[in-house]
Amino acid sequence: MELSEAKALINELKGRFDSPFNSTDKESIEKLYLEVCGKVFIPTSCQNCYHDALLEVINYLKNHKTMAEKSNFRLKAGAIIHSTAFMNGQVFTNENLTDEVAKGYLNKYPAQMVLFSKVPEGWKPGQKEVPTLEEAQEMKEKAEKVLKGALTKVENIQKQVGEAKDAKKKEKAEEALKKAKASVDKAQKNLNEIDEMIAELSSEGAGE
Repeated sequence: MELSEAKALINELKGRFDSPFNSTDKESIEKLYLEVCGKVFIPTSCQNCYHDALLEVINYLKNHKTMAEKSNFRLKAGAIIHSTAFMNGQVFTNENLTDEVAKGYLNKYPAQMVLFSKVPEGWKPGQKEVPTLEEAQEMKEKAEKVLKGALTKVENIQKQVGEAKDAKKKEKAEEALKKAKASVDKAQKNLNEIDEMIAELSSEGAGE
């Protein structure tokens, strides 16, 4: 599917957005989700899941200005991915295979590498993914928010400890404070590790 085709189909579906989508529309949205976002759409019990998926497709194109790259994994001719214990038993072929699905499957079933004719050079099941500098910076922003929230929680609980009027309430608040401080330590450690990662990635980028 070309970008122009995706945009045309989106505009067509937007015209029926305020009504329940029929089966044909749902198939079109599933295809758009795969082609544009590079992910397999899995329906939920939510009545608006297809409407939400279409909005995600629209926002993806708005933010990225292009469609997701095709999978770097490829199955051998005739091979499929199908397991009742993986992705709700959904069947995957080269037509709907994505990097996310392939990595998830191989990390869970490493021996199934024999099904693939193509995998990214040097990639192995269970291998830790190395983020880009941009991804690491986004991780840092999230980690900073987590740390800020943890610190705020500690401050609030410290007030509760000081305001506790009986021993039982104070003991309970002190126990909660101990857990909250442990969360702060964990969040700070995570942030420090991300800072180190960013420093390494920045150094590698400068050396290229």
